[in-house]
Amino acid sequence: MKLEAIDLNLLMVFEAMVAEEHVTRAAARIGLTQPAMSSALARLRRIVGDPLFERVNGRMQPTRRARELAGPIGDALARLRVALEAQPFRPEESAREFRIVGTDYVELVLLPRLLGELARIAPRVTVRSIAADALFEPPTALLRSGAADLAIGFYGPVSPRDLVMHKLFDERWVCVARKAQRMPRGRLDLRTFLATPHVRMFYAATSEGAGMTDKVLHARGLQRRTGATVAHMAAVPRAVAATGFLSVIAERFARAEAARHRLAIYTPPIVLPNTPCMLLWHERAQFDAPLLWLRDTIVRVCG
Repeated sequence: MKLEAIDLNLLMVFEAMVAEEHVTRAAARIGLTQPAMSSALARLRRIVGDPLFERVNGRMQPTRRARELAGPIGDALARLRVALEAQPFRPEESAREFRIVGTDYVELVLLPRLLGELARIAPRVTVRSIAADALFEPPTALLRSGAADLAIGFYGPVSPRDLVMHKLFDERWVCVARKAQRMPRGRLDLRTFLATPHVRMFYAATSEGAGMTDKVLHARGLQRRTGATVAHMAAVPRAVAATGFLSVIAERFARAEAARHRLAIYTPPIVLPNTPCMLLWHERAQFDAPLLWLRDTIVRVCG
């Protein structure tokens, strides 16, 4: 493949397809009609000598070759955008869409505060929330491909070398139970904690083995009972309210949901380490003016 055969528009077509995995949405993203997008994609396939995107379950998923190209092309375009930035970023005038990866914890606890601030200072800016598929694993592929701008979650302290982290705060873990379940002396003791079934969380369908709470228990030769396992933290309050089970969840989330579901919050009878909530981005976005502004806003509002 010769570099002179590639023009900038084709690279932007490729970047949009990697991010959207859908021809129509990718076309809209860069201001092309669908026929023009399809024509550009066909030309790019001929030049590269690879299908680049193949239809799988209704989505145009990148081939292995496309995944290999996604990082370098995304990096090159990001650096070019920064170099050619002629005007300072004006949030009050911008209509940019920012794509943030996070779990339901982020959507329920942090995103409302961020959206409220953006509505006040940058009313035309929009945010697209992208669901994370793991609680503690960073969405490396989404950030590397440019499909997401930022991620917020319980990541770290170690990340891939091409990702940059900033700690927003440390999150504590608490135990929730129905208010009607009166605990002796208003405290949750270890005996009750172990004897009562728990609602456990595993975000990824392939999650197996012990989570943080179970690892702490196993280190002491202890084991809790499992009453149910759910895929999202958002499901925990209703499950606890309906069953009388216990559950260990993030404190900020527990305090946001406790009153609505008539739950009581207790300090766990075991010592659970605090978990840092991190803001994460790819190194190519380090000096992108709009993303610098958004990161500063997130740190100010959510940190």
